[in-house]
Parts: sequence; structure tokens; C-alpha cells
Amino acid sequence: VLGGKPYGDNFVTTGPTETIMILRDPPGTGSSASFEKGMSVSTTKSHEVTNEQSGSANVKFQFGAEVKIFAGIGVGTITETEFDHNLTVGFEHSTTWVSSNETSSTTTTTETWSTSDGSDFVGADGDVFVGYANRQRSKRT
Repeated sequence: VLGGKPYGDNFVTTGPTETIMILRDPPGTGSSASFEKGMSVSTTKSHEVTNEQSGSANVKFQFGAEVKIFAGIGVGTITETEFDHNLTVGFEHSTTWVSSNETSSTTTTTETWSTSDGSDFVGADGDVFVGYANRQRSKRT
């Protein structure tokens, strides 16, 4: 079935989003192809998502002191000393997050599937596509 097909009163399917297999009809009148009852087709899908974050920063610390020393009795000398100290610290960070997933599915026929052996459907016109689509709620207007 191509396009949208009503499913119940508020669901719609859309084209096969996943094709499991294609049974090709051979050319020539009276020719057909079959997938026998009990045969299986298996598929495996995998995907991986990677997220990386990184950054850097510099932090500067400034500290110091001013010291005044008085030496003497009554009259004396004042000695002033001043010092500054700067400290800069830099850092970088990096984080990587990886998520992977693998899905396997097997489809086994419960009956024999065949292409037409009639003259109405020959070659590509008689191919059988097997797949599935996700159901989606349709909005009523």
C-alpha cells in the first residue's frame, strides 16, 4: 500500500518506513518468485551518538601587603615595605559521552509469499515489497 491508509478511526500509516525485503518478479509471462512458509529474514541495526563538551578558564589571584615598621623611641625611622604577588591558574576540561545501541529483528513467514505468474504483472510491476510503518495519530478537523 502506498501513501496513507486509514487505520481505525484516528490512525494513519505512511509508506513502509522500513523495508524488510523485496521479492522480485522475474521477467516473462508465467514466471514467479516465492518466499516459502517458515523462511526467515534477519536484520541488525546499530547507531552511536557522541556528545563532546570542552572548555577552558584562567583565574588570576592578586595579593600583597604593605608593611610599615617604626624603629626608635619618640623619634625614629619608618620603613615601608610593599610586595605584590600574582598567581594565574589556567585549566581545561573535556567530557565525552558515547551511547550506542544495536537492534536485531527476525521476520519468519507463516505462509508462502509469491509474485504473480499472470501476464498482468510482469517484472517490476509484479514485485512484492515487505515492510512496516509506524502508526501515527491523525488530527481530525
